[in-house]
Amino acid sequence: MDSAENRLRISAEDSISGKGPEMAFWTELLSSHIKLAIKDKSCVVHVAGIGCLANIPAHIYGGLGVEVREWVFGNIRRATADSQHTVREEGWRALGWLCRHPAARADAAFVDQSGKLLVTAMKMEQTS
Repeated sequence: MDSAENRLRISAEDSISGKGPEMAFWTELLSSHIKLAIKDKSCVVHVAGIGCLANIPAHIYGGLGVEVREWVFGNIRRATADSQHTVREEGWRALGWLCRHPAARADAAFVDQSGKLLVTAMKMEQTS
């Protein structure tokens, strides 16, 4: 196998395993840009930040460290209880997408906390 073929194979393996350029892209977004968007006072920017969390690909989410996954879930969880309806709505949408990730479903604490969050919200939310 020549070096060009080897680099392509390694690049493809890195993409599948959650390493490489795609992981670097998401790491940069999560550590800087999304973090700033979620802290922004503008409801529109906050919603966009939460929306980005909903779009983390499953293989990337699975490759994130435990602390980062907890940070992602914590921001989504807080969004579901936000005073702004649009932020709450995006939080629930993001949680729905996160629940589709095998790494999230395999995490017993995530499943337990998500279930409690959903039951509590169903008891308190006045609109569908």
